[in-house]
Amino acid sequence: MMKKFFILNAIKNMDKKALIETAKKSAKEAGKFWPFVLLDIIWCGLKYGTGYIEYWVFKFYKIPKKMRKTYYSRGNNNKIVRALNNPEYNEYFDSKILFNKTFAKYVKREWLETENLSFEDFQAFCSRHDYFVAKPNKDTCGKGVEKYIVSEIEDIKSVYDHIKSGDFGLIEEGIHQHPDINAIYPGAVNTIRFLMIKKDGVNHIVFVAIRMGHNGMCVDNFDNGGMSAQINEKTGEIYTVAVDGENKIYTHHPYTGTPITGAFIPMFDECLKMVDDACNIVPEIRYVGWDVTVSDKGPQLIEGNRYPGCLLYPEFNEKQEGYLPIIKEILGDEWEKVGIKGL
Repeated sequence: MMKKFFILNAIKNMDKKALIETAKKSAKEAGKFWPFVLLDIIWCGLKYGTGYIEYWVFKFYKIPKKMRKTYYSRGNNNKIVRALNNPEYNEYFDSKILFNKTFAKYVKREWLETENLSFEDFQAFCSRHDYFVAKPNKDTCGKGVEKYIVSEIEDIKSVYDHIKSGDFGLIEEGIHQHPDINAIYPGAVNTIRFLMIKKDGVNHIVFVAIRMGHNGMCVDNFDNGGMSAQINEKTGEIYTVAVDGENKIYTHHPYTGTPITGAFIPMFDECLKMVDDACNIVPEIRYVGWDVTVSDKGPQLIEGNRYPGCLLYPEFNEKQEGYLPIIKEILGDEWEKVGIKGL
């Protein structure tokens, strides 16, 4: 019943124009008649709970049909979240302010709340940093974030007034990336996503991926034009090509020309240790996407996502298989409780 409600609600609220455009571009890639692809998108929504964006990103128009069931949709993601995460502890991840306080040991950067921020404290903060970012307390995917280079501020009082009167919850010291990470794309803080599940006190990795900015954007999120590539969880090597939201494939970053495939993440063992420790601070949230960057100060925790997105590209493994089999193996006897059928 819940699945039918979710699908009907999704159909009601979907962007019909974008749906048809997705069908047309998928059909062009697959060499098929677009109305047939449109029907396939709808069928996949009914069968797997996937939306048209997932159909495009997962390349359901070309991967083997038997692999479709291994990818998980927003609907299946909801089931995992409900099964593993205690909603009474959501605020530790939904509020950037509470998150920074709770995980202060791993945040490793100065930040101030804007609510009681005085102009004098703001001036002093600016004097200590060459750039900073202003963030809403609860928005996600990089939305509402503004970056300020201190040397370029002409009227510091007007910036202060803008931050105080806007929807910003905090300001944070700007992060200076490790040279190896910065060389890939210097325009944004490129983050490493660790998707983790806690099972019987043990923290398991589902996948590790690097997300990179693109096209001059100052954020690395897929929703804002970024690109992603998979990282070997044991060695820290980026072992796949990178893919962006238009399904374009890259071995080198198109903005800088820096090699992506075959590059190694610096201080990767320290990153692994940090996210493993972080999983134990709020153990009631067992399913988390941790976003980490490697700065000139070492690994830093950017945020934890208690509702982690999972846009997997088929190029990330030879079998073109999704993550559901990995999650099923990790959960073992808990898998039935999740309620995902057909795997």
